[in-house]
Amino acid sequence: MSNTTYAFSYVEPTIVSLLILSSFIYFLNAARSLAQYLCHAGLIGEIIVGIIYAAPLANILKTEWQQTILDFGYLGLLLLVFEGGLETRLDFLAVKSNLFLSSVIGFTGILTPIGLSILIGTYGYKFTFLESFTMGASLSATSLGTTFAILSSQEQYQLNKSRMGTILVGAALLDDISGLVMASVIEKLGHLGKENLPWLISKPIVSSVCMILISILLARFLLGQIWIKFNFQNTILKRYSHQILLFLLISTLSATVTIAAYTGASTLLGAYCCGAILRYLDDNQMKRSNDIERTNTILFRSQFEKYIRSLKEHIFAPFFFASIGFAVPFLQLWHGQELWQGILYALLMIFGKIITGIWIIIWTYASIREKKSLAVNTTSTVPVEISMIERTTTSPVLIAHRNISSNVTNTSHVDIVQTNMSPSPIKKSRSIYPALIVGLSMVSRGEIGFLIANIGVSANILSTKAFIVTIWAILLNTILGPIAVGLMIKLLGSKLSDGIWID
Repeated sequence: MSNTTYAFSYVEPTIVSLLILSSFIYFLNAARSLAQYLCHAGLIGEIIVGIIYAAPLANILKTEWQQTILDFGYLGLLLLVFEGGLETRLDFLAVKSNLFLSSVIGFTGILTPIGLSILIGTYGYKFTFLESFTMGASLSATSLGTTFAILSSQEQYQLNKSRMGTILVGAALLDDISGLVMASVIEKLGHLGKENLPWLISKPIVSSVCMILISILLARFLLGQIWIKFNFQNTILKRYSHQILLFLLISTLSATVTIAAYTGASTLLGAYCCGAILRYLDDNQMKRSNDIERTNTILFRSQFEKYIRSLKEHIFAPFFFASIGFAVPFLQLWHGQELWQGILYALLMIFGKIITGIWIIIWTYASIREKKSLAVNTTSTVPVEISMIERTTTSPVLIAHRNISSNVTNTSHVDIVQTNMSPSPIKKSRSIYPALIVGLSMVSRGEIGFLIANIGVSANILSTKAFIVTIWAILLNTILGPIAVGLMIKLLGSKLSDGIWID
């Protein structure tokens, strides 16, 4: 008799199963609201609920449920990153200095934790060099999903749409690509002779760079040109415009994520590129519309907010942060030596990411000095071009240039410039506060850190002790980073809006 199953048998779920699932979803949202109120980091509550409900503690959820929640959670992560791309200020992203800053901050955030890890792991904790490197690799990747969650949770300041937020996202993306490379390398370290190591390292990098370049070219020279000719004023198209845009949004996101996965790039990069492409199309639509048409223009952003954002906020994103809690071996963390070593290592890794904010301070002071130098050397009525600060409030020197008519003598012009050249002190909100927020936002690790640590254990590279120390660092960084950012923003308040980094 054949055992072939042609359909899944419908069996009414037990009341226990229904209560477990419904309570899990409810407590995820309740814990997020409570954590947001107490420490301005709602994702911490979701991680704690994940630890309690899953294998680390009570193990209330069935194993197959935990896998399903993890899968749905990854959809939440993709939606978080996609939303980040959809809200990216492309005018900031296109500025060379911002791209340079993102790169410098990203590389600093990668190399510093690895270097510190090798020092303390090899010479302090007496781990092998390979163990120390793998630990550092786990702590080198910033959680991209957590970064977007931190930025979007502070809606009153719109940090995700600021210059600082754009630079931060670029640095986190670079860390994500680096984490993908690290995971691939560590996974193959056990049989290097059978693998082409240079290609193993370069494939994710090449794939990611190609995907970014192709996305830019497609958006600017093909999709953008086609989209501005698409007329939604047509009666039939107008009737179904919401459904058409929603279909295009979902199909484009699915396509870019799939392409990224099969080419060896990060699926998160694919989601971000998709969001940025659709943002570019939205901006083109708004530019060509007049004031009356602009109010009736249907955008991809509005479709995301109308149909998807609520599901992401209350189901998919909470599942993602709960799945981070699933990966924490909570009961194994409390052994004496691993406990203090893990806490010390976590503090060192926090420093390794906070230090990235120093570049914001350096850039601010260098920009101010360049600005003063240009002002002092100005002897004609040609407006001063300040290349290092693209977005800043109008300086007295520039105002003087704009107000001088052609019949004013050069002498009077010089007098005006000199009277307005008195140096003003650099406010903390222009450098130190944004630097702290960037550094603290880079602290949070997450999905990639747990992935690399688990790969290290599976490949017999990390010992049990090294694994527990690494998990301690990932867990504390993931929890303390968002809390610190939330409290900083709460304490600083309106001071954040003064300066060139947050506008």
